[in-house]
Amino acid sequence: MCLAMKVGLDTAAKLADSVLGQAPSEASIADDVDGDDSSKKSKSLTSSGTVRAVKRKVPETMDITSYLDRPMKEEDIDKANLLLLRRDLVFTNTPFSRPESPFFRKFTSVLRPTYPVPSRYMLIQKYLPGEEANVHLDDVKRLSSERDFTVLTDGWEDLLKRSVYGTLLAQVSEFPVVLGLKNLSGERNTADKILETVDDALTKKDVLASKVLAVCTDNPTTMRAFRRKFSEKYPWVITTYCFMHGINTIIRKITTFPAMKTVVSKNARIVSFFRGSHYWGGQLKEKAASMGIKRGLKTNTETRFYALILQALSVQEHRRALADICLHDDAMRSINGMSPVRREVITIVMDPQHWTYNDQLIRTCKPLVDIIGNIESRDATLADCMLELIGAHRWSGGRRTQSRVSQG
Repeated sequence: MCLAMKVGLDTAAKLADSVLGQAPSEASIADDVDGDDSSKKSKSLTSSGTVRAVKRKVPETMDITSYLDRPMKEEDIDKANLLLLRRDLVFTNTPFSRPESPFFRKFTSVLRPTYPVPSRYMLIQKYLPGEEANVHLDDVKRLSSERDFTVLTDGWEDLLKRSVYGTLLAQVSEFPVVLGLKNLSGERNTADKILETVDDALTKKDVLASKVLAVCTDNPTTMRAFRRKFSEKYPWVITTYCFMHGINTIIRKITTFPAMKTVVSKNARIVSFFRGSHYWGGQLKEKAASMGIKRGLKTNTETRFYALILQALSVQEHRRALADICLHDDAMRSINGMSPVRREVITIVMDPQHWTYNDQLIRTCKPLVDIIGNIESRDATLADCMLELIGAHRWSGGRRTQSRVSQG
């Protein structure tokens, strides 16, 4: 028993020596000569008959320090924190409170126990200003060698109910550059104030006004006055309103026409009921799948009026499935206390006039929706916009001609 323990301890000592890159001692080799045959593979006899150790090359992966979690240096911690800020939080639009989550801290402690997870305050106060400065310098360097910019500016209300105005520089087939965001809460958002905001944004990134080729905004009264004042100050700049915003406005005027407004309202009731009911929504989904319908009912998005047409398309596509569901006995009346389909929804689904008007709404507005989908990219030019508009007019004219021929 003692001999076995001694052989085991000596073998462990030799293994540690080999891992550390040191040759085992002659005493340990001599003690192990009488051991198993596998241990003799690392030994050889000299001409005098003595045992000599043969040094083996230790792979780098066998370095014992690779199995240890060493304390991180300050520069390593800073590098890890910047990657957490830049690659994880900012690029994935994740709240800065995530690193303070106990589950996130537990996850990082499993991967690297010695990594001190930064707090939200540290990320915002220590690392975020430096990242902003680096991005600012990169933007200034990039913009200094380019020209023919288009200035984009718009205002909106954020989740904190603040009036925020943003200014960007755009080029065809290039990522836009954010010049700045300005909080105008408590101030009059007049054309002069917006002009001052845009000038400040250009100055912040050292962009000369002579490099600006065009200005594009949406088209309310204030923005029209801003474009006029900008053109007076910089007469060589082309001022225009957003083409897609204009198309969206045309769709809004069509959908607010009394007859079409009623159709849109009825579509919204159908979608609201079936998306809000777990049972009937599931029944409709199964019925639609059996008919080869792959997409579901679309919800509306405020201020994006083309979403109303996408909703009308989804409802029109589910017409047969809706009719089959509404004809079930348990859909028309309560059975065993189970809730049926709402009466007004059944009335809408069974009304042929609603489907006629809905089809008319789709045929009128779908070419305009296709324009938005086709030119909603950085590669679109004014020529593309005009060609899409001409194509939509020709498509609508051809459909009207076919309709007249079929009626005749």
